[in-house]
Amino acid sequence: MVLLIAKGVGFFRFVFQIFFLPLKGRVSCDALDNPVNFNHMKLYEFKQSLSEKEPPNDVAVYLQALWFDAKGNWDKAHEIVQDINDENASWVHAYLHRKEGDVFNSEYWYNRAGKKRAKGSLEYEWDEIVQTML
Repeated sequence: MVLLIAKGVGFFRFVFQIFFLPLKGRVSCDALDNPVNFNHMKLYEFKQSLSEKEPPNDVAVYLQALWFDAKGNWDKAHEIVQDINDENASWVHAYLHRKEGDVFNSEYWYNRAGKKRAKGSLEYEWDEIVQTML
């Protein structure tokens, strides 16, 4: 551990890599470079933040997109995730197109995310995505 710190990895990045690197396929690549995105907010706290004017600044960009979607700003949510090329963004993108009613486009994004199209309600899927990414 001392050797890694001496090489500039830093203690928090080292701890993050040891404990969260096995989750790499389920968390954003950005989170690996910026562990501050990996906070300990709970779903109910995230939902409480919907009463604010802006999304929490300490959550991943995917959650910011879902925050805007929940506030009724589908366009802003889509704008945030449309140019991010990873599985998390693809999952949010798929959800957004499912919500829009564009089944064909949503299927494409679910495939890119490595997910099957959700069968439950949009509200249930939104909760599932948020809870997974918190």
